[in-house]
Amino acid sequence: QLPSGAKLYLRGDGWGLNWSSGSLLKLASENVWSLRLPWLPNGSALEYKALIDDTTWAVGANGRSTGSGTAKYYPYFKNARGRYETSKISSPTGPRDVVVYLPPSYDENPYASYSEVLVMSDGENVFDDDTAFGGRSWRAAPTLDEEISSGRVEELIVFAVDNSVDRISEYTYVADPDYGGGDAAEYLDYLEGSALPALRAAYRVAPDARLSILGSSLGGLLACYAAWSRPKVYRAAGCMSASFWWDGEDFLHHLLAGSAPLPSPLPTLYLDSGDTDGDTEIYPDTIAVRYRMLEMGWPDQDLFYYHDRGGSHDEASWGGRFALPLRSLFGVADRTKRAGPTATR
Repeated sequence: QLPSGAKLYLRGDGWGLNWSSGSLLKLASENVWSLRLPWLPNGSALEYKALIDDTTWAVGANGRSTGSGTAKYYPYFKNARGRYETSKISSPTGPRDVVVYLPPSYDENPYASYSEVLVMSDGENVFDDDTAFGGRSWRAAPTLDEEISSGRVEELIVFAVDNSVDRISEYTYVADPDYGGGDAAEYLDYLEGSALPALRAAYRVAPDARLSILGSSLGGLLACYAAWSRPKVYRAAGCMSASFWWDGEDFLHHLLAGSAPLPSPLPTLYLDSGDTDGDTEIYPDTIAVRYRMLEMGWPDQDLFYYHDRGGSHDEASWGGRFALPLRSLFGVADRTKRAGPTATR
């Protein structure tokens, strides 16, 4: 809701709009403003941004439309920071916490729904030092706030699901002779059949929202397995310091072996690792997985890789580079440039 007496303007990059002065929108109904523009030819694109009284810019990414028809746009002006809260869901191991990140516009725009959802593993380690393993979390909220409010990434809702006493089993798709496990398929069934429907109902997730998954260590292995085995569910995955060593490097030597077909539709993947502490062996494993995927024909514009020189196997390192998978998987800019100048593909 705008201040009393305020008006809404739109600037853009063509089709009657420009970036120097705004076009006044018409108040169509309560809190709904409209502007009719010339028809856009198929394939053409338009970027635009709202201003209050043609002076105060909206926060975040530009609005974008392609072709003709009605485009819905939900600008926000008040907050550059989102918020997170804890929600409880049922699970086979009992009640489980999910830390939910809501983007900056969520409270200002009660009519908006969100088309990008990220599921994260080890949720207790993602946002809050008080609940994190070792007392140090990813501190993910400031990174999300900065990337979204700067317009570098799309607004998204994050569901960071806490792990359980069965973490090893839930995050691994095959049993390891030393560690056991192997129940990832059942865990993903639980997420998709129970946890995510409950969370979608509680928050304003768009009916056609796109789902991505991200994790580190065994959570990174789970993310890659989910995108590989269920590409119609997970359109993208972030696999940070993924435990590709699991069960004799089974992911490389079995799932990616021989004439294994590429997933369809092809998911976008982000792989990374450090090279010290627990990442010393994960680094060459990740390199091998990446090269094997390229050999299989994975387009490099859909396969991002980052080597964190000096990075270790801990929450501080993962949180420190969290902006890179966000840009790679949710970036607003051209996809070949999303990960920034320090990333290689």
